[in-house]
Amino acid sequence: MLFESERIHVTATFPAGAGTRIDGTAARGVAWLAVRVFEAGEAIPKEYDHARPVARVLERLPRNESHRSAMPSAFMPVDGKAHEVVIPRSVLTSIPPDTIVGIDWEFAPES
Repeated sequence: MLFESERIHVTATFPAGAGTRIDGTAARGVAWLAVRVFEAGEAIPKEYDHARPVARVLERLPRNESHRSAMPSAFMPVDGKAHEVVIPRSVLTSIPPDTIVGIDWEFAPES
């Protein structure tokens, strides 16, 4: 992982047919935003099918702006606050432009 945000305690809702092992349920756990780097030739998992070269991520951002991501509606923060995570532009510019990255929210259920 190139970047991981702070862990946020949430209740996550997984619709039936979502392709997870806990489809059709709700679970408590933590969610976080992550930037995963894929090596050349590495198979990209289904959950990262939107992965693209970091140069494309950067060209979609306004000049000199960082990447911002609001928490998806499937995650309800326990603290009741709206959460937006900022990935500093410097994190993205620190790697070669043809590097494939996947930016996605991750979830881990409570044990």
